[in-house]
Amino acid sequence: MNEYLNRAKELKTPLLVELKVSGHEAPGFMDRFLKEIDAAGTAEQNIYHSLDPAAVSELKERRPELRVGLSMAMSLGAIPEVECDFIVVEQASFDPELLAMAREADKPVYVWTVNEEQKILELLRDRANRCATSAVSINDSVINHVRHVIKQ
Repeated sequence: MNEYLNRAKELKTPLLVELKVSGHEAPGFMDRFLKEIDAAGTAEQNIYHSLDPAAVSELKERRPELRVGLSMAMSLGAIPEVECDFIVVEQASFDPELLAMAREADKPVYVWTVNEEQKILELLRDRANRCATSAVSINDSVINHVRHVIKQ
């Protein structure tokens, strides 16, 4: 992870870091994670998320200044009562009902992983707050498109 954090720092690019938790972590897992993100000197510039509500709660409790989100594998039912800054949902699970529940809970919605430019534009039009993509060229194209639309 150090390599990614340091490279992103060189590029002045914030990361969306997923904290993958299996339930079988060694004692001190969170301490090691925090030490690693602090070592890069960019802990507060990055954004963090996890599917594990306990990990999200612990990270927010220990480091309230960090932006931490709860990932929801599927948008079934209510948004869990977890102290977090935003909700992350898979592209296929994004729907108006989820968005309404998130707005009611005062939580922005991030959608992942969206690798089609048209789909990113649709999701932003439908009021997703952010889209995560692994296609940097698409990301740049969408940013330029949105800037052009805003100027009109």
